[in-house]
Amino acid sequence: MPAGTGTRDCIPCYVINLDAARERRAAMAGRLAELGVPFTLFRAIDGRQLTPEQRALHVDEARAGREGYPLSPGEIGCALSHLSIYRKMANEGIPYAVVLEDDVCLAPDFARLLDRAEPEGLASLFPHEEPAMVQLTHVRRSFRRGGRPVLGERRAVRPHGGVWLASAYFITLGAARRMAEGLHPVWTVADHWRRMERAGLLRLHALSPNCAWASEQSRESCIGSGRSRFGKNRSAATRIKRWIDDLVVRPFLVERVPEIVGSASDTQASRPAVPPAPLAREHSGPWPVLAPRQAESALACPPRPAS
Repeated sequence: MPAGTGTRDCIPCYVINLDAARERRAAMAGRLAELGVPFTLFRAIDGRQLTPEQRALHVDEARAGREGYPLSPGEIGCALSHLSIYRKMANEGIPYAVVLEDDVCLAPDFARLLDRAEPEGLASLFPHEEPAMVQLTHVRRSFRRGGRPVLGERRAVRPHGGVWLASAYFITLGAARRMAEGLHPVWTVADHWRRMERAGLLRLHALSPNCAWASEQSRESCIGSGRSRFGKNRSAATRIKRWIDDLVVRPFLVERVPEIVGSASDTQASRPAVPPAPLAREHSGPWPVLAPRQAESALACPPRPAS
């Protein structure tokens, strides 16, 4: 399909991008235009610009401390940016979405994965009310059994071990509703998916092999800078679980996931900083973005259900 025609009926694709990151925005628009994928540009929240009052309203510092570490301003902004998309999905009843940050490269069949008409596309994997998330970047290991076919060439598998990165993933309405309710005020980083699964907010899956990987621009994070270091839990129960995993689970139940690593160089970055296709639509999200040129109201606290 010619780039930029937008003739596919794709599930919504949201790209998170800071106002100041113009080169990233142009590069990402170019990648998606070449693939013919329409998208919505979500203006990211810059956690460094939150006032103390806004931070107190939107961040659960006490719970973050109980979970083991404080959140940096970059992590807070990143988490609130992703949370804005979950709230939009919940408020508007959007069945499925793919969320991208502005520093990923995408496989040539990315548009097919998003096409609603594909019988084995992402939208066919789960009922929209099921709280599912599919990691589109690479995970190291998965369980051997229980995978679901995707386009005949890939599988949606259950990952084994840690699952990180929020740069490219598919999410259902069921998961978005739980995340919108359960992650505000923010108490963890945007990509601690295992922690969210343990909290009952979603069920993790991963695409094997991956369809997204880091671009050169990912070396310098814009909205997620200042990663906190996670403490290691070395309790007796944890050590026993790790011992069982090493001796039984990994050798017999787990396999390595193949990895697709395309070029991290982006030819679009050297082109004029103008999105080459008219597919992008800008959306500020349920919370106004605290960017330098932003003159709207301060972050509004989402309504809480009556107890």
